[in-house]
Parts: sequence; C-alpha cells; structure tokens
Amino acid sequence: MNLGSQFPNVKSIGVESVKLDKNEGHIDTLNLCIKLDYSGNFLISVDAKMKFGKTAYLSIMVKQVSGLARLQFTRLPYTHWSFSFYGEPELELAVESHFQGRQLQSNVTNLIVNQIKKAIKRKHTLPNYKIRYKPFFIKADPGQLDVLEDSEIIPQGKFDVMCMEVSRLSIGVNDIAQVYCTFAVDSIPWVCLYQKENQFCMVLELTIRKSLQQQIGVTFRFDQNQIIVDSVTPQMAADRASLKVGDILLTVEGKSVTNITHLNKMLKLTPGNFSIRVERLCSGYQLKSRYFDKTEQKTPTSNVSSINEGDFIQTEQEDSFIMIEAKPKSFDASDLKTIRTAEKAKNDKAPLPKLISTSNENVSKFAQTIGNFSLRKRKPSIERTPPEGSTKSTPNISLPTTPQHSNPKHSTPVSLLSTKKQSILETSECEKEGSVESEPLVEYNEIHKGQTKDVVSVISYKDEYQFNLKETDKYLNVNVWGLTSEQKDILLGYMNISLGEVLNQCSNSMLGHYIRSFSFLPPTSTPPTR
Repeated sequence: MNLGSQFPNVKSIGVESVKLDKNEGHIDTLNLCIKLDYSGNFLISVDAKMKFGKTAYLSIMVKQVSGLARLQFTRLPYTHWSFSFYGEPELELAVESHFQGRQLQSNVTNLIVNQIKKAIKRKHTLPNYKIRYKPFFIKADPGQLDVLEDSEIIPQGKFDVMCMEVSRLSIGVNDIAQVYCTFAVDSIPWVCLYQKENQFCMVLELTIRKSLQQQIGVTFRFDQNQIIVDSVTPQMAADRASLKVGDILLTVEGKSVTNITHLNKMLKLTPGNFSIRVERLCSGYQLKSRYFDKTEQKTPTSNVSSINEGDFIQTEQEDSFIMIEAKPKSFDASDLKTIRTAEKAKNDKAPLPKLISTSNENVSKFAQTIGNFSLRKRKPSIERTPPEGSTKSTPNISLPTTPQHSNPKHSTPVSLLSTKKQSILETSECEKEGSVESEPLVEYNEIHKGQTKDVVSVISYKDEYQFNLKETDKYLNVNVWGLTSEQKDILLGYMNISLGEVLNQCSNSMLGHYIRSFSFLPPTSTPPTR
C-alpha cells in the first residue's frame, strides 16, 4: 500500500445547514459542504498465490478524485459522523492485473473499474452514507469493559449516584409519553429486571465460549410455547456461562427462537463463541421510589408483627413440640429461684423416662419465664394473637395427637422440659420484661426508581440515589423505561457500569467524585432505524 504523494485538497468549505435542539439550544446536526480534489496516486496492490502453484497480481491506483461532498456531524440517533458525495464523483483509476506473469485482457480491468464505481455510488453517494466514529468519536465506554478482578478497591460503605440527564432515546413508533430510570447495584450484569405475576424476572445476556468439536453441555425442552433449559452438565461451556436449569431461552445471536428444531439449526450454524439471551426468575430484590414517598416491595417478605404485652405465642418444633399461651403477670424472683433449684436437682439425678404432671401454677410461671428471656439457640416463629384469644384461666398446652398425650392433664416429657429450661438458663443476656428478640431482617438488593418525566429531546432529572455496597457488588445496572399511554413499560436502553472503574476514578480524583456520560445499549440486538 502506498498512500501517495499528497493529502486530499479541500478547495472550499461551507456550512450547509445546522439543526438546533428546540429546548436546550445545542447543535444536534451540522452539515458541511466540501469541494474536494485529490490527485495523490494512492496505490494498493495484492500478490496472491493460488492452488497448484499459480500466482496472480492486482494493483489499483487512484489518479484523480474530485466532487462535491457532505461532511455531517450529528447526535441522532447517537453521536457519529459521515462523509458522502452529493453526486457521482469524477474518478480516474489505473488497474493492472497479471495471471501467471501475463497481463489480463482489457475487458477484465474495465470490469474491475466499473465495479469500484458502482460500489462508490451505492455506498458513498447521497442519500446513502456510512456511519463512522473514529477519529472524532471513539467508542471506549468503560461500562462495556470487563470487570477487573484484581481491583485494589473493595466495594464497601455508601455509594452515591446522581442521574443528571438522559438524551437521544430511540423512541421509535411506540406510543411513549413518559420516561423513567432505574438504578441497582448487583454482582452480575443484567439487561433488565421487571415484575411478572408477582415475581421478579431478570433478562441476562450470556456468552457461551466453546472450541471446535466441543459440546455445549445443555438440554432444552419445549413447554407452553417456551424453550426452557432442562439440564446443564457441570464443567461444560453452558455451565461456565452461568446458564441455569429453568432459564427461558429468548434469543440466540439476537435472533428469536421458535422451537427446538429451529434452535438446533441455529446452534449448528454458530461456530465458536455466541451470545444468548435468557429470562430467569429471581428473588431478593426490592423496588423503591423515594420521589413518590412510598416503597414498592415486589417480593414476598417475612414481616414480624408487633407483639402485644398481653399475648404471647411461641412454637418450637423438634421431635415433639410445645405451644404455650399465657397472659403475663407479675414475676417474682422466688419463681426463678424455684426453677433453677428444680433444674439443679434434676441434673443430680438420672433422667427418668416417665412423664410428670405439671400444675397450673408451675406452667404459668414457666410460660412467663419464656416470655422474659430471649432464646438465641433456636429461632421461634412469633405470631400475634387477638386480645380476646387470651384467657385468664389455666394456660393451654398443645401436644401432638398421640395416645400418651391424649389425657386431659396435659403432661410434658421430662427431657423436653429440661431442654427448654437449659436453653433459657444458658442465655447470658436478658432483655426487658415483655420484649422478644425478633428475627433478623432479610437483606434485599434495592432497585431505585427515579422520577417519571415527559418525553423531550433532553430529559433533566438530577435524581440522587444511595446504595450500601457489599464486597460482592461489581456492577451498577441502569435501565431506562418508556411508559405508554396504556401504562405499559417498554425498555428503551440499558447499561452495565463497572463499579471497579468508577471507584478507581473517584479515588484518583481530587474532587472525590466522578462525572461521565455513558451510552445506552439497545434493548435488542437489532440496530435502531431512523
């Protein structure tokens, strides 16, 4: 390749048109009209060796190119530039071809020249043009880079995010009137996460890497017009790609799959690495919206109801269980001393296999003792009973329905009472009277929902979000959703920002924060149409 003796000569340049944004006033599209002339003798040549020892040679020299061209810079549908001629340019080429050292006939060289001119007219003459990025707009988005596993910064503490504005959304033909964003930190990158039949569904983009002659290690089944992953072989390509049983297959290489036969054909035609998109049921997520003064919790949670001081129910399940219901009354220190003395006397003697009958007074004291101590070795399930359910009479002791427990005296095995007393006496800390230690709250991944605003070219948000980072968090997953007039959510774009990259930039900055514009990925692999 020879670049020639000179650069293209721009004889004249002028602004053809400028398109400004109606709301913000910035430039959306800039068209420049250029009169171009080139006579630098650009040369490209190919010397090829063919089968059976034959050789061929082809060289093309660009002697002259001149014409009127358009240089366009635009932000729609995303930032790019293009160069195309208004009409067919004047093109002079010198083609030389040899086969086995002999020059080919002139009709072959004329055919090559005509094909080059047709290609220029088809691809580089208006209204046709080619979208370009380099060297003006380099698409080096840290959100699309792999996570640095050896990052020195461990995610922990508070993480504040502010969404300033969203622009250049590909609305298309959908009847979208409003737009909102969701932010979430997670250990995996996902396309989107949405609610479906009171459950959260996660859409994932997985890359399966396999070598030639290697099995994927997955079987599928067709059920209810869906292709579902039936089994995954460990240590195979599908398992390494984090594919799980129960995943619903959506697309393969951006193409939807209709049945098993269609899937087998597509897998055979995709050599090497390929991407699939699956839908997976998930739990442990919570949707929060601070801008509406409410919290939307989409996953089932275990709520511990408040406990009335007059009612207490505790249930323990072992080989047999005991349920005690009592109304607390004044507790005397002598009662606790009596229980400890009885426990000490019991430990000195050999355990007896018989049953002892408990009086009403002792059972009431024992129930009150359970209410005054926190059981740490077992996790009791606590329920609230209505005030009218409690009685002033003898507490009711409920035992499993067996012949030995069917007598009306409500006897309890000695070993069971000993175990319950021992678990109480071994507790080192006591809470105040009438208080019960509640179960630990389940930790959820919070999905923060931003403000819902009308569709304009540049949507200003300035929404602030705060996350409690864990060591396993690696991505900040962002979704932008469109809301139709029928209140239907449509995914407009998504991105997965590496937390390691953001934390590194924040730590290296003297300001303590990091500001950057990120590009959304399209919801589908199909390129957007203008």
